[in-house]
Amino acid sequence: PEDPHVTQDESRLRLILEKRRGRAAELLAELGIEPMDSQTARDVTAAVKSVFAASIGVAELTDTSLGRLLDIGTGTGTMLHVLAPFAEHVVAVDHSRDMRLVARTSALADGLVNCTVQDGDMYALDFADDTFDTITMDRVLGVAGHACEAVAEAARVLRPGGHLLIVETSLSGIDEQFLVGWLRAMGLVRIEIRHSADSLAFIALAEQP
Repeated sequence: PEDPHVTQDESRLRLILEKRRGRAAELLAELGIEPMDSQTARDVTAAVKSVFAASIGVAELTDTSLGRLLDIGTGTGTMLHVLAPFAEHVVAVDHSRDMRLVARTSALADGLVNCTVQDGDMYALDFADDTFDTITMDRVLGVAGHACEAVAEAARVLRPGGHLLIVETSLSGIDEQFLVGWLRAMGLVRIEIRHSADSLAFIALAEQP
């Protein structure tokens, strides 16, 4: 504590983090990004936790239930806050430097120390086959130019017995039946779809056999 170099480093670190928080807030305002309606967010969060718990046969998720988790196209990092407490380690990828800054800042602010945020292309993930126990794609496919290819790449890095969860809004343009077809075409099984209470979003869960 009495080391002046340590004190100086701590002071600089606080300034850097404060600057990042400010920039993250500016980016969200510039891009016009707003979170889903609070009630919808609560409904989706509850449904996501419920569907995962049911899929692995437990009443409630524990801090290691989801194993190694990959969040593709993390954006503002919503899924990190919902699921990181139930994973051993989380890797969040996004091709946007701005969104990585927002997600990283948000995760740090909430003390999600098991999360890593890094650059990543949803069509060419820099991971070996069968790497992750759980993969999430939160409101990603609706803005993807080649949604089916993104699903195929997610399936490639999902280990046998692992789960792929996709969240989309009803206005995303992603047809549920087409999505089920894509998932089955990738060899995924046990496909379940649930809707938020207000029907503004749906959650699809599939398993790698």
